Amino acid sequence: METNDLGVVNPLRVPRPVRAIVQRLLELPTVGRVFVILAIADLTLAFVAHGIEISALTSALTLLLPVAIVWRSSDVNTADRRVLLGGVLIASAELATVLFRALDPYLLSTATIEDDIAAMDVPLAVRGLLVMIATTIGWALVARGLGELRPRMNGQPRILGRILAAVAIAIGVGLAAVDLLAIASNLSGATLSLRPTQVVLELAYVATWAVTAWVVWVTVSRAGSTPVLATSAAAVAAGLWAVGAIPAIAVSFAVLVMRGDGPIDAQNAAIWIYVLAAVGTAALFVVAFGAGLADSHGVPDEGPNTVPPDAVETRTGA
Repeated sequence: METNDLGVVNPLRVPRPVRAIVQRLLELPTVGRVFVILAIADLTLAFVAHGIEISALTSALTLLLPVAIVWRSSDVNTADRRVLLGGVLIASAELATVLFRALDPYLLSTATIEDDIAAMDVPLAVRGLLVMIATTIGWALVARGLGELRPRMNGQPRILGRILAAVAIAIGVGLAAVDLLAIASNLSGATLSLRPTQVVLELAYVATWAVTAWVVWVTVSRAGSTPVLATSAAAVAAGLWAVGAIPAIAVSFAVLVMRGDGPIDAQNAAIWIYVLAAVGTAALFVVAFGAGLADSHGVPDEGPNTVPPDAVETRTGA
């Protein structure tokens, strides 16, 4: 309970933590306030249209990335500009995806949407490719910025970073292989022939996961550097990102080898693991950026940040 200057208790007074959050939201830079509104609108519309879905939560959290990057200061200059631009690109690409998904049933015929699922519709494939490119460039900017902001740590973080980065690259190659095997299995002995759009999309998938591997390496190899909470949360987020798709790829390969639907329970479990890993990754990156991961100067970290000098590599960069 809180009292006024006369010592009178005001039972209707908004709790102090809530007031602090509202005050912080009002002090955010314009880019932060815009994406807060967009995230709330996205989550609200998704709830009205489909009810509670984890994928909608992942989308809203992705839209909050620019908000988290500027959360600790009302001045955007305290955040690394490359990281901020990358976060805006990532969130904007997610917003475009949400808008396309909402408008497609009204603007496109059912046949066109089904053709897109089969990678047959060139305009929709190009649209998806552009969104993918924007997202990939966004994460590349984030990786570049973070790589120069924080020093690499010696020992286990570097080893784990290399392992998880290799896993991310393997996932990209695995996803492309699954697609190619799926196409080949439908040809009934005919010669495998890919459309140019399909080739470009497969190469884009691999390139996307190569950038993911870069992000994983940068964040995991810097786990434990200051600010500790931010770098640790980012490392866990990257780890989830790297391993979350492994069950889905394994089950997909099994289904293709068995040439059937495969065990439905295993497929459902793999999908749920992937979805939960995605929402966990988004949430932890929001926490990491909100704790100062992208701060370049001027915002002190709160909490223990003592790192032994011999644990930090002298040379910085990715």
